[in-house]
Amino acid sequence: MELSPDRPAPAVPEKRRLGALKARKAVAHLRVVVIATAVLGAGLLGVQAPANAAEPRPDAPAALAVHPTPCNYNGAANQAMPQAMAVVRAQSWVGVTPYSQFNCYTNAYGDFRTDCSGLIAMAWGLGGRGDSWWTGNLGSVSTRISASQLEAGDALLYHDGTSNGSHVAMFVRWDDVARSRPVVIQETGSAGNTIQGVPSNFNWRNYVPIRYNNIVPTGPAGTAAVHYWGVPRFFARGLDGQLIQYFRQADGSWGVEGRGGSILGTPGAVVDGSVLRVFASGVDGTPWQYWFDGTWHLTAINNGKIASGTAAVQYRGVPRFFARGLDGQLIQYFMRADGSWDWQALGGNFVGTPGAVVDGSDLRVFVRGADGSPWQYWYNWYDGTWHLGKVDNGQITSGIGAVYFWDVPRFFARGLDGQLIQYFRQANGSWAWEGLGGSILGTPGVVLDGSVLRVFVSGADGTPWQYWFDGTWNKASLGIGKIT
Repeated sequence: MELSPDRPAPAVPEKRRLGALKARKAVAHLRVVVIATAVLGAGLLGVQAPANAAEPRPDAPAALAVHPTPCNYNGAANQAMPQAMAVVRAQSWVGVTPYSQFNCYTNAYGDFRTDCSGLIAMAWGLGGRGDSWWTGNLGSVSTRISASQLEAGDALLYHDGTSNGSHVAMFVRWDDVARSRPVVIQETGSAGNTIQGVPSNFNWRNYVPIRYNNIVPTGPAGTAAVHYWGVPRFFARGLDGQLIQYFRQADGSWGVEGRGGSILGTPGAVVDGSVLRVFASGVDGTPWQYWFDGTWHLTAINNGKIASGTAAVQYRGVPRFFARGLDGQLIQYFMRADGSWDWQALGGNFVGTPGAVVDGSDLRVFVRGADGSPWQYWYNWYDGTWHLGKVDNGQITSGIGAVYFWDVPRFFARGLDGQLIQYFRQANGSWAWEGLGGSILGTPGVVLDGSVLRVFVSGADGTPWQYWFDGTWNKASLGIGKIT
């Protein structure tokens, strides 16, 4: 995510409560246990990853080396590549790879020719020799899309049948609401290096937008809902990629405002005392935080990368959010006493956006497994351990929104048939579900508004819809704006 020059992100330190510090100290010696379903272990907060446990996500390239062609072999298979990771890989060349069609560049992501198509082949993780890819065969591993469908990790391709007259660049984001100025990463002879920015060396409208066939999308963005200042509200990604806030007005209608930035996936929102915090993934997988304390602020959490939307919660006096790491496991970020952010890997392998809820002394995080089965991570404050078990009942096709309502933890997701599904925990600890109808996309956002339970979703055309329960279930379109 990048801010425009006229909207700098102020670094506003936050005062932290002594209680949060005490809570962290209280779990300094949390133990690991084995349970029947799985072992996760490790403490909830204030417990850093072990010093000998390297971060499982390659955020930074290894040592670099240049040599003449031919390039080395990068394996036989074309890799599956998360959107955010494709951008991260492309950015590893920015400013450090002099352009040449006769050299190869080696870093942590492989050995590829230092020209425009070599950059894309490296970013997408294409197999074979690193100099075997050019603008004439990138179409064999990609699909043509429209300009309106461009997402981070896609490419803009121009091929005239020659190597000298053709070019390709990676799309990162739009620089304007009108979607007329793409920000790209390109290895270009005109600059003599890899650069990122709005292109001045080519007219992108003459180029064909393409999407790598093995790209792993962040998925249709959903909503994150909170109750703040006496008003239910939810956050989502707008059509132009910025964060959007919807809020209920006194007459029952809904207002909407843009909060800027450029995000991927579903945001996560939480009320932290008097502060409203919203967490989102930038286009390169960097977590960002929007927060409101009377004024809106925006800053990067420069600690690791994520590959999904986020789910935010406050537990034991500490704001935290959960997301999928670049290696597929669940990652927890938590705020330290000094206002900085740390993270902890919790294992597993899932897809989509998690959902988190506080259930008494327990913290529950729900995720979707690779086969669509819901799974539950839960942390018990008294035994001091993380556990993982399968919610062995049905399948879902979206991220998850979770809530505690009528003394029962429950979560919402999209079913196999596209309708909204509610799961709820029964007295014996098992989980049941019910279909609530409709046809939705993305992750639902859930909030308790007094005695009313509200669930916000994206309709099939991007229009926000609201389901609400006040003794019976109701649903209606908000009839304002689009989310994506």
